Amino acid sequence: MGSDHAFGQLVLLNRVLRYRVGADGVKWTSTPASNSEVLSVAQALERATSSPKTSQDSVDQVARRAGNLLLGDLPSGSGPMILEADPLLGNLPWPAVESASGPLGLHFDLQETPSLLLASRAETSWPKGGHPLIVGASPDSEEGNALPEVLQEAAEVARFGHNPTVLVSGEATEAHVIAYLGSAETIHFAGHAIQQDGSARLLLAPSSVSRMGGSLYLDSALLRRYPPRAARLAVLSACSTGKRNEGWNHGVADIVDTLASLNVPEVVATRWQIDSAASVPLMDAFYSGLAKGLTVPQALTAARISLTSQSRYRHPFFWAASYASGWGRSDLRDVFHSF
Repeated sequence: MGSDHAFGQLVLLNRVLRYRVGADGVKWTSTPASNSEVLSVAQALERATSSPKTSQDSVDQVARRAGNLLLGDLPSGSGPMILEADPLLGNLPWPAVESASGPLGLHFDLQETPSLLLASRAETSWPKGGHPLIVGASPDSEEGNALPEVLQEAAEVARFGHNPTVLVSGEATEAHVIAYLGSAETIHFAGHAIQQDGSARLLLAPSSVSRMGGSLYLDSALLRRYPPRAARLAVLSACSTGKRNEGWNHGVADIVDTLASLNVPEVVATRWQIDSAASVPLMDAFYSGLAKGLTVPQALTAARISLTSQSRYRHPFFWAASYASGWGRSDLRDVFHSF
């Protein structure tokens, strides 16, 4: 939390030890709870938030329990919060975990990172003068047409971009995407994704090459072959693009980790099957924040709050799926403009 306050947990067999580190030293608290109970609560919160059919009361109950176990008496407030999550917690939706202030994702600017020990890349190391790449590839499996929400989202994002490259419907082929990957300063993908071998694969439009054995997917393998060397932000606005499984054995096959290994400093991904209609206003508010000079986690927090102002989107299913991974320091006003 900022530069002068840290907190964490040690989950033991029969209790959870929590610590807070500040200017006055280290303070410890203990709660009787088994490690299996902690994992069970994390899984229960994922199930509750990833379905819009779960009652809000049920979500609040398990979100408060998760907060009590993992956060303890974390003081109320707001501001930046960098999370280095235990891989055993897997797909825990941190934005929905409740502290004394309420859900973390509505009160803190959350940024998840693989390791707090990794140094961030200097902002000056990226070439300037690039352009946003916006891909809207979501063919309907029966009719081969793009879903209207995807086209709308691509159009909304493009409004904010300086000289954007927009590839939608049949234009969103592997060859066209590859042509712009290396020079794009930001990448936004809206559409369908599938999970395969523990990683997300983003569905592209078919082409004559793909019908002859070329790729239909934007995935880790394609990114490693054609690295996005100028990219400062990648937004993967599709279902479960950043879903994690419990365990320590994740490699760079995961698309979020792959982008990080390729020095893309900011990634926005999702933890579960998202609602494509809700994604449009969420991304509109997100890019509006970036255009005003907010950092990626600040803009995502503002977008979540904006979405909850609409009664139909107040359930965490709609706003807690998206999360920011990286370091949260990019100023992208040279890429996006406000109105």
